[in-house]
Amino acid sequence: MAASTYDEINLQVCRLAAQEFNIPYLVAHASDPDIAAQMLKLGARVVRPQFATILALEGALHFPAAFDMLSDHEDGVEVREVELSNPRFAGKLLRQIRLPGDALILGLRRDGEVLVPHGNTRLRQGDLLMLVGHQDALAKSLNQLDSNTL
Repeated sequence: MAASTYDEINLQVCRLAAQEFNIPYLVAHASDPDIAAQMLKLGARVVRPQFATILALEGALHFPAAFDMLSDHEDGVEVREVELSNPRFAGKLLRQIRLPGDALILGLRRDGEVLVPHGNTRLRQGDLLMLVGHQDALAKSLNQLDSNTL
């Protein structure tokens, strides 16, 4: 993550991370659109403060309950992502999966496409799962789904 207040430094960090260390997931802060474009070419996800503020305001306006849930960490509810790597779950229908505690699968990304899952959604190894729940249930779920144990 490149989060300096200086866009040029963040670009240099992205270049180093991508080209020298082959880091697969880059996130960077950039205000300058030209520098943001260069970061995107390196494969970074770019957070532009002016757009982040607009998205947050729009979310608070249109989805107040969801915004409150995501921004209030005192209640212990979080949203997390995990790549499904445990072969035990590959090929199973979502309705067959029992996650610990109150953890739920909200969505998944497969082959670059976001899917809204339902009970008949068949999970595949490599799916990126979006989970919601309390911290302890999420920690157990992440361990369970990311584990390579049969």
